[in-house]
Amino acid sequence: MLGRNRELALLSAVRSEGAEDFLLFTGPRQIGKTSLLEAGAAELGGKLIRLRRSESQWPYSGLSLIALSLGGPAQESIEEQLALVRAARLHPLHLADEFARQLRANAAPLTLFVDDIDLLDSDSAAVLEHLVPRLPGTGLRIAASATHIARSSVFAGFRQHPLRPLSRAESVDVAATASPDGTTREALMLLAVAAVGRPGLIVSARLNQRERDGVDPIRIPLRVPNAVVPEAASLASHDCGDLLGLIALAPFSSRTALSSSSWAQQDALEDLIEHGIVDVSDDRVHIADPVERAALHAAMDARQRRELHALGRELHNERSPGIALWHGSFLDGGENLEVDLLGFAEASARDGEVATAVEFAERALSLRSMLPGRGDLLSLLAEALFFQGEFSLARRYLGFGRSLQHSPAGELRAARVSMLCTFAIEHIVADSAGAALVQTHRANAPEACSILLITLARLNLERWDVQPLELTLRRAVELQLVDSLAYRLLATIAAASDGEAPVLADGESEQQLSGAIHARSPLPAEDAFLLCRILILDERYVEARGVLDDLTAAGPLALLLRESAVALLTMLELRLGTLDRLRQALTLWATLELPEPVPDAPRRYLIAAATAMLDQNPSERVNELIERARLQCDQDDNSTLRPHVAVLAGSRALIEGRYDDAIGELRLAKRSQASFRRNPSILRADAELIEALWLAGRHDEAGEELRRLEAASRQHPSKWATAAAARSAAVCAPTDALAALAFDAARALVPDGITHTHEHARILAARRRRLEEPPPAAPPGAARAAQPAPQRKGASALISQLDTRELELAQLVWSGHRNREIAGILFVSQRTVELRLTRIYRKLGVDSRARLVALMSLLV
Repeated sequence: MLGRNRELALLSAVRSEGAEDFLLFTGPRQIGKTSLLEAGAAELGGKLIRLRRSESQWPYSGLSLIALSLGGPAQESIEEQLALVRAARLHPLHLADEFARQLRANAAPLTLFVDDIDLLDSDSAAVLEHLVPRLPGTGLRIAASATHIARSSVFAGFRQHPLRPLSRAESVDVAATASPDGTTREALMLLAVAAVGRPGLIVSARLNQRERDGVDPIRIPLRVPNAVVPEAASLASHDCGDLLGLIALAPFSSRTALSSSSWAQQDALEDLIEHGIVDVSDDRVHIADPVERAALHAAMDARQRRELHALGRELHNERSPGIALWHGSFLDGGENLEVDLLGFAEASARDGEVATAVEFAERALSLRSMLPGRGDLLSLLAEALFFQGEFSLARRYLGFGRSLQHSPAGELRAARVSMLCTFAIEHIVADSAGAALVQTHRANAPEACSILLITLARLNLERWDVQPLELTLRRAVELQLVDSLAYRLLATIAAASDGEAPVLADGESEQQLSGAIHARSPLPAEDAFLLCRILILDERYVEARGVLDDLTAAGPLALLLRESAVALLTMLELRLGTLDRLRQALTLWATLELPEPVPDAPRRYLIAAATAMLDQNPSERVNELIERARLQCDQDDNSTLRPHVAVLAGSRALIEGRYDDAIGELRLAKRSQASFRRNPSILRADAELIEALWLAGRHDEAGEELRRLEAASRQHPSKWATAAAARSAAVCAPTDALAALAFDAARALVPDGITHTHEHARILAARRRRLEEPPPAAPPGAARAAQPAPQRKGASALISQLDTRELELAQLVWSGHRNREIAGILFVSQRTVELRLTRIYRKLGVDSRARLVALMSLLV
């Protein structure tokens, strides 16, 4: 039951004592209502009753089925009452009372799962309406499903839970389960798009072997055997029926065009909208339910379809040329029909209309005319789909165009999109393939070669991998393919990221770059992202935020570009340390769901870093996110990000009082960083390392690291480095009095507590650790002397919350043992010691090892 965990939990609650006595799942056909009830009956135990439309005309037929499911004396008694009711026409209330009485006499817990309860005959429904309020004490629980509950229905007032369509990932999983082995992921993805989250449609759709193999295009609407035309359509007038068939034949229709032929057509359309059979968005009309569209399509013979296609082309010829083109493709066609269909598909994809784009593309491919330019158009379509987050579909259409003749520029574009898809799905930068193509076509397609090289450089930057980025840029210089603003922006990022001042290639000044940016304003989204990175590296955060604001204000972005913009906004607020804005950015990021979410190391790192900044207390969730980011770095073989993740882990160890672990992580980060060697504000590891060394009692090493940080901050001045050096100097002050003065000076360097809230919090946390807590290795007597006696009673109450194992561990910590030693004493792993220690911190409300030692000392 993919995607239905919440619903199964609700069913479990219905079955338990004290839960709701009646729960109604609603949703359109093929949404999975029957499968849900079947799963509930199998997993939770209960009787499953399936109602049929053919029986709904018989009075009390539904109630007879329910009685039959009960069995025993209850069934016999209810059947007797039903005979009396049929003869005497008694009020349904009497039968409901008798039903409840028999259930209470039986007093056996029972759950009924009633499928399609909206097909229940009216007499049984009336009895059930009176029975539900009488269910407490009967032991009976009812879970039911319904396609549609009218306002006048007796079930309208009962608790309803609408079933949502499956997500794209869930739909693909259902399709993979229902399809034979070997079905391509691209075919599964297209099936998921066409089914619009309906698991029943996915399972019942029929694809032939060539369609599953990705050799032939797939027909949409999907072929569904034994599909049933919606009841409302069968009751409609002849004009309404023809109109419904016409709408079913196309991805969408123009409301204006459909209403223009006659008043009868206009009235028929209004009837269809009123019945909910069609949906309207702006001027577009389409069948609301993809299952019903498939049924309507299958119900027409070839002659009917041809006549309606002719009518559709005539109606849409002036008002919607794209739909006129669609209808015409089923008639006499045209000279450039396939190319025109692909052109409309590409335009639809760029507008975010993915389902329409796919249907037009599959129709174009089915014509098999192999017109010149088809391969280039398929590349453009794939590029548009890629930027909507549809990586598998983009690969599908690149595959259909691979065997066709491309122009040199078209071949380079196809290679570029293929590299983008490979990077999105596999996190691999295909440098060698791109370099070979550039070498082949540099003379006859220099602009396309330059774009391909710039794309490779961007992908290396997405991995935060500066060295391959620099190599790609040098390659562009050697081939004289650097005449673009994107190249100059990337060169600036490469220089700044490696610790040098942000200078440009060929001696271009920053003022000249600013002029070039101004001349190109407004910048394309990808160039605006590069400019934003430069401003972040230069700590010009307000300007960076302005670039992103201008970009989003200029017009709607493709989905993948929106996601990239939010990721960049998260990075911006993370570097600035503005907690409220960071929280907003993280929330916004969570709401943007790509059709194919493929987590990569940079995004996992940013999410972990943002969550860690927002939660400065010991947290298993934060530690888990950091470990996920570390694992993703290993899977992606991303050596550049590993040190950044190690800094996160070291910072958390410092917060949790694991100073030796913090030192190990932070020193590993400084040793293993692949770039960013000179500028301390890039990695941001020094201040935490200095504090961990000092708190671990390694004062000489802390002083040495402090001198290095101060020298680096003078060589590469930045606001962060200045504040970090001041905070570290306060940590390393020789006396408490001097430390207090130094911390005050450090706070003065960050005057605005609204825009640098995280840096303020770090200064306060460092001050608390340095001045208010004894070092971890301090003898118990010293810690004991430092605490006022009146706190003993409160400490005793806190310690009493610990269980035996936790108290034993806390006593070992108090005795001065390190985690490794404790693991040996208790015969457990060091990881187990760390997890138990985290639970102890949470129970006692402390945030470090030293505070735990101080609290334990109060009891001695």
